Amino acid sequence: MEHILDIDGILAGCFRGLCPESKLVITVPLAEMNHHLLLFWRWYSRMRQQQLAHLNLFTPQKWYDLLQSIRFSHVKFRPYLSESDCRFWDMLDSPGCIGFGTYRLSSVLGFTASKLLPAALENQVLRRLSEWLIVKANEHV
Repeated sequence: MEHILDIDGILAGCFRGLCPESKLVITVPLAEMNHHLLLFWRWYSRMRQQQLAHLNLFTPQKWYDLLQSIRFSHVKFRPYLSESDCRFWDMLDSPGCIGFGTYRLSSVLGFTASKLLPAALENQVLRRLSEWLIVKANEHV
């Protein structure tokens, strides 16, 4: 949702498409994410927001007001990354964003890893990463 240009239209379409009593569950980074990045400078948070194509980095209140204006009820928020988790994620992710367009370090590393690493090792790395993410998500339930 943070990447969608016409967020009002998309959410209104979601509302129309859901059956009564259905739930819409979305995960989005919040504006306060900018306070938990690796570097505390405003230029850095603006750069990361642009790199990540975050068009809708809202506060909980703004999300609440937007969802209420579309007639969603019972809006609830639950953080899923702590301040330290967010910094850790930024430390891992930010180097991969170096570059332009599709020519980013992450693309080069991903391509290189897929060609050089045995599939079993690549799968093991991805499995360990997903296990770590599951643990982090469950800590915030």
